[in-house]
Amino acid sequence: MPRCSCAALAAMLQFSLLAACQPPAPAGQAPSGPQPPGATGRVLQPSGVPIVGARVRVTGLAEQVTAEGGTFSLAGAPPIYDVGVVSNSNVATVYLGLSRPDPIVTPAFAVFGTEATLSGVSGVASGLTAGRPSLVSVEGTVWAGSDVPATDGAYSIELYQPIATDLPSTLHLLESTTGPVGLPASFTGHATTSVTLRPGQISTTTLALGPVTSRPITATVDEGGAVLSLWVSWPGGGAARVGDGTLDGTSASLATADVAGTRWAVSARAGSGGMRQAWRRGLSAGTSPGPLRLPAALRLTSPPDGATGVDLTTSFTWDAVPGAVYVVVFWSSAPSAPLYSVLTRETTARIPDLSWAGLQLPPSTSGEVDVIAVGPMDGADAAASLDGAVSASPNAWGDRFARRVPSFDGFATGGSTRFTTAP
Repeated sequence: MPRCSCAALAAMLQFSLLAACQPPAPAGQAPSGPQPPGATGRVLQPSGVPIVGARVRVTGLAEQVTAEGGTFSLAGAPPIYDVGVVSNSNVATVYLGLSRPDPIVTPAFAVFGTEATLSGVSGVASGLTAGRPSLVSVEGTVWAGSDVPATDGAYSIELYQPIATDLPSTLHLLESTTGPVGLPASFTGHATTSVTLRPGQISTTTLALGPVTSRPITATVDEGGAVLSLWVSWPGGGAARVGDGTLDGTSASLATADVAGTRWAVSARAGSGGMRQAWRRGLSAGTSPGPLRLPAALRLTSPPDGATGVDLTTSFTWDAVPGAVYVVVFWSSAPSAPLYSVLTRETTARIPDLSWAGLQLPPSTSGEVDVIAVGPMDGADAAASLDGAVSASPNAWGDRFARRVPSFDGFATGGSTRFTTAP
């Protein structure tokens, strides 16, 4: 399992926040007694594909294995409960403080299965103009897109999640010109075609560029020097980054393409001062977003950076961020060490005890904790819903919810601290 810093997680968030987050779902009223007999949770990949065979532990219940549909039982669990999911041999995801009878858990870094089941699409696009950026993207998939060279028009896309059956989808091609800061100044062509994605196979198809109407917008950020990104969300789900660039000041003019059923998003991340992002999504072509306001940096308060003797009783704490839930990722330098990921609405978390799954904290090992606040989100129950779609992993927030809500303003901010485990 690769290890990365909070700075690297920022790059992951740039895609996944835009593609996944939705307005806060109603928190609902906590049950007064045990969860009812029909209470059922689901474990899903970022794409929405159920994960069968994941190990699950719910507060007060025996260990389970997810059934067909990725389901597990909550019957008899206490009104407020935690869910732990082990979806790979050393990757664990924990949601803390849930009360809803139908939670959805999206495991950390979830591509469940083997790489042999991955699929993709390749082909050749015609009609491209040399010197103009082109992007080809697949609807309804996670992080599936590729630049297309005008020299030969050849493209190849590998999906970031396995599929179990044939998946009808739509392929899109966009061509643009580039403005002063690297963002699209205009769109000069669009093509689309149907494609069937097949398990473990690379489908082939061709695209012929046609005309498209380009519509300008203006984006403004409350800090200078921010990195601005433009995204497109397809009508069948899925999103792709079309371009990004560093602002000279606080605003930029850029373009969107008037393609039926698509929505656009603009995100900004701080050029300095920590992992801080803001975004506006669900925009129609030609609709400028409101001002993007970057949040303050998240500050971890204890233990101090470089703490030693860390174990399962060590509490990591941070300053509250109003309206946020927190994703806490515990990394380790040991290649085979567990990767722990926790979602909580509290401002404190410990490395979870997952001895029930055979996962042990390695002794005398250096590690890092990354804490990322995401909002607005009305608590852990909202994050574990179809409308919340927040996973306890920054790069696992799936894009299958991209078309559910017309617009959403959001933010993310994070910080990190280093530690060494106890002997």
